[in-house]
Amino acid sequence: MTPEKSVESVKYSDEWFLRLYLASGSVEEAIASYPENLPISAANFHRLVVRNGLVTSAGRHVSLPETLHFFRLKAMEQDTPLERLYREFPPSFKTSLSTLHRVYQRIEKGLVNRKAAALLISAESDRTQILIGRELTGNSRYGKHAGDFSIPMGFSRQEESSVESVARVLQQEVFAGEAAKGNLHTGSELFKKIVPENIEPIAYFDIVDVEVSVYCLSIPIIHPAFESYKLAEHQFLNFGDMEALSLRTGVGEIVNIYQSYLDNPYTVEFPVRYRSEVNLALSQVFEL
Repeated sequence: MTPEKSVESVKYSDEWFLRLYLASGSVEEAIASYPENLPISAANFHRLVVRNGLVTSAGRHVSLPETLHFFRLKAMEQDTPLERLYREFPPSFKTSLSTLHRVYQRIEKGLVNRKAAALLISAESDRTQILIGRELTGNSRYGKHAGDFSIPMGFSRQEESSVESVARVLQQEVFAGEAAKGNLHTGSELFKKIVPENIEPIAYFDIVDVEVSVYCLSIPIIHPAFESYKLAEHQFLNFGDMEALSLRTGVGEIVNIYQSYLDNPYTVEFPVRYRSEVNLALSQVFEL
């Protein structure tokens, strides 16, 4: 979906530029990818983004699907050195061997290097109904498939508040249309209806060298239309319905965390830290 396909935005209006930004991921990518010369400077584009309260991208990151795919294979082939396993990958695999060594060392030491936020968004009338959508992009070779289902989630900056992390994901993966209209900044009425003022994670989920902060939100019965350049076909599903779906790696484990949270709201002290199945499998490799 591009800004031209939005019947609500006039070309080169503020909303049009903000949609282009959300579709591209950054001001620089928006300018570089658009086939025409845009009538706005990079500096003014940045100011427009900030003025409308969009939380900027968390920056470039090593591909999580690639590293997950690599270390899942490593966990299965415990006796295979990283170098030999790496040589078996095709040129399309972009993550460098030195990067994989650094990630491997961090996993071994139980350290995290990157941060992300995942939103468990429930229907206001039923907390067992979780918002999911279909991935619009992916790399089927390395574990992230376009068409897989996912909860809204994305990378965070190291030193930012929970509110900023949550706002970025809401703006990019849930209500992009409202974000482009300037209606989803952290001081807006819509944002305040959805996000508690002092929101904190219910859990931390370590997957490879990424610490995912898991947040719970509820959406009012009457809310704007779901819209995103990353997820499509937003819908609420209960736990049982999700079991038959093809889920993005780690999503099923995060949903299980939420189910445990609902089942034990007073008997377990939250936030709880969990390690992904991939990390647990690799920990067995380290013990050999």
